[in-house]
Amino acid sequence: MRWTMRWKVLVDPVSRKLDEIFSAEDRARLHDLVDVVWERETPIPDEELAQQAGELNAIVTGRWHHGSVERMPSLRAILEVGGRHPSPKLLDYDACFRRGIRVLSCAPAFGPMVAEMALGMALACSRQIVDGHNAFVAGTERYLHAGNEDTFTLFDQPVGLIGYGGLARALRPLLAPFRCSLQVFDPWLPERYLLGQGVQPVSLDHLLATSRVIFVLAIPSAENRALLDRARLALIRPDALLVLISRSHLVDFDALTELLYEQRFRAAIDVFPQEPLAADHPIRRAPGVVLSAHRAGSVGRDLRAIGRMVVDDLEAMVCGLPPMAMPVLVVAVLGVGGVGQGHGLAADAAVDLRQPFVDIAARRGGGRTQAAQQRQLDRGRHDVRAKVAQYLGAAPKPFDLLIQRQDFLVLRGRGGGAIEAARSAARRLAQRRRARGALPAAGALGAQPAQEGGLVAPAQLEEQPRVIGQ
Repeated sequence: MRWTMRWKVLVDPVSRKLDEIFSAEDRARLHDLVDVVWERETPIPDEELAQQAGELNAIVTGRWHHGSVERMPSLRAILEVGGRHPSPKLLDYDACFRRGIRVLSCAPAFGPMVAEMALGMALACSRQIVDGHNAFVAGTERYLHAGNEDTFTLFDQPVGLIGYGGLARALRPLLAPFRCSLQVFDPWLPERYLLGQGVQPVSLDHLLATSRVIFVLAIPSAENRALLDRARLALIRPDALLVLISRSHLVDFDALTELLYEQRFRAAIDVFPQEPLAADHPIRRAPGVVLSAHRAGSVGRDLRAIGRMVVDDLEAMVCGLPPMAMPVLVVAVLGVGGVGQGHGLAADAAVDLRQPFVDIAARRGGGRTQAAQQRQLDRGRHDVRAKVAQYLGAAPKPFDLLIQRQDFLVLRGRGGGAIEAARSAARRLAQRRRARGALPAAGALGAQPAQEGGLVAPAQLEEQPRVIGQ
């Protein structure tokens, strides 16, 4: 297919080397497809960026340091090559959503690499491969049964997955030959979807108390910092193994270190609170631990998948097609309001998009003990997300993630399927509310919540919902 106007694309990988993410073939494809600007491994200076900003159609970057998108009137897409969507502190998502700028992430490229490492570290720890090697070097090896007194295999073991995003979905087929029973804690996903994936949804406490191997796979968020605190880590059974592979953000690392010194369970760890890790950090000498220096997703050849995804999606967008290789943030305004004076969710609304999930749940906590309030918070989060999920149908398969941002429900999915699902969800909610005689609450991406009661005024909405990506 031919096109009349070439896109101008800033290639500013920052944290990535060009040869690391682009093969020679994909780099040649890139230059054949678009006019490439900068294409250096050092960040583009602001003076240079200012000269190019008005004509840029897309930016390929490992870290957003390019300021306001408002000075880029022709910008159509941001393709990040660092591994996650840029922080809202750095990138104005409201402006991106309003203008239809696609924000895409290369995160799926890391899934197979990280999953393989997670399995390898689990095997190394459960079969004590590292300990066995060190004993051999020291001349203290034990042969046959004597060397396996404290080891176990993964076959037919109960395995818990904390988080069921891209990493977990990449790990699941690797675990299949071991016939593990898989249980999942992921409050972002509805129960029927998880059951359809062949995994059992459970509470976090149940997962920790019953799993022989626990994989920490969730992505970090403000809500899950130190999700595995001392009390929850203490629930892990003494013959179990914790594999920390996504981010240390999810764990109280000091408590984890102390419990490992007490030999409460074993652990395999690839991520740390500070990297490089201090030379005198006690985790380095903890017994029963396999350590790795954040190497799970940094395999040279496999990183070339990032460049291939970037060029594939640029080619699609230049041709007027939706990007399919990289997840794109898709947004639909599904409704506002929905929490009735602190008494729980109203029956007709998906979620109060003006409040964090934790605040919604906290209103239902009352004067209970801290443990009871925590259980109530967990149930509240699940209730809210389940209610959101019902508007997406029984199995919202196009979506990797549901997140909340100000007055938007944000759905991260891929291509036209995600866009159509978001459009359909918004339309269904609009029809429900119109049937009840309520103010319509679907559509217009540019709509702002009115001051009266937080509802969107009718004049601010269009009849048909619009979704980023059309």
